[in-house]
Amino acid sequence: MLPGFDILLIDESEPDAGVLTAVLDQIFPNVSAYWAQTEDEGLAFLKWQAKFSGPKRLRLILLAINTPLDTLRFIRSHTPAALVPVIVFSSSTADFDVNQAYAEGANAYIRKSNSPQLLTEQVRTLVGHWLIHAESPSTS
Repeated sequence: MLPGFDILLIDESEPDAGVLTAVLDQIFPNVSAYWAQTEDEGLAFLKWQAKFSGPKRLRLILLAINTPLDTLRFIRSHTPAALVPVIVFSSSTADFDVNQAYAEGANAYIRKSNSPQLLTEQVRTLVGHWLIHAESPSTS
């Protein structure tokens, strides 16, 4: 069983966030998923989390907003979570958005499915990879 970790989900869609957090709770019961509905809420959480939980507990950021690049750029350059993997979930199919997300430091770009079943499988596979198989960088 995985030790306790935190995942931050930044997603403006309450239904999608509900599906994502429910999947995370079901598959990874020792993982605490925190939802921020806006970029500002997400950045405020990162500042709070670093102060009270320490950067080692945060293992993954799921950034599922329509225009994530300013947030991603800020995370990579101004927060204690700069080394935490960031997965961009977006409904955009534009190659420009994909390329720009990677240029700004995304670790992966996933086209968010409209199907709750497919979204569940995306989360299961992706989060499993980052929490179980991938080595996390040291944030100390």
